[in-house]
Amino acid sequence: MNKQKFGNNLLTIFGKSTPPSKQVVDTLWELLIYKDGLAVMPKLISYIKQRQQNRERWVGAIINSNIPLTFIAGAEDPISGKYMIEHYKKLIPNARVQEFVELGHYPQVENPDAITQAYLNFRYCK
Repeated sequence: MNKQKFGNNLLTIFGKSTPPSKQVVDTLWELLIYKDGLAVMPKLISYIKQRQQNRERWVGAIINSNIPLTFIAGAEDPISGKYMIEHYKKLIPNARVQEFVELGHYPQVENPDAITQAYLNFRYCK
C-alpha cells in the first residue's frame, strides 16, 4: 500500500459527487501511517471472522434494543451502502434510517454537516 493506491481506493468508496479532496487523502494517509499503522492493517481484517462468529448476538442486540437507534448511512457505499440499508430495514421492525443517497462509505467525512445534523435530529427526536 502506498499513498497513491490509498487515494485511488478512497475514490472507489466515496460517493461519486463527494470525492475525497487532496487534503482529505493527505490527512487520512498521515493517520494511517502514524506509528507504523500500516503494519496493523492485516490484523484489522479479522473483523470479518468476528462478524460471522458474533452475528446472532450482535444482530439480536440491535433487534432487541430497548433504547432508540437510528442507522445513518451513505447509499453509494459499495461496501455496505444501499444493500445494508435495505437489509437493516428488513431485520429491524420500525427501523429508523437516515439514508444519504449521494454519500459513500465515509459519510461523516464526505458531508460532516449533514451527518451531524442527522445525529442531532435523532438525538433530540426532531
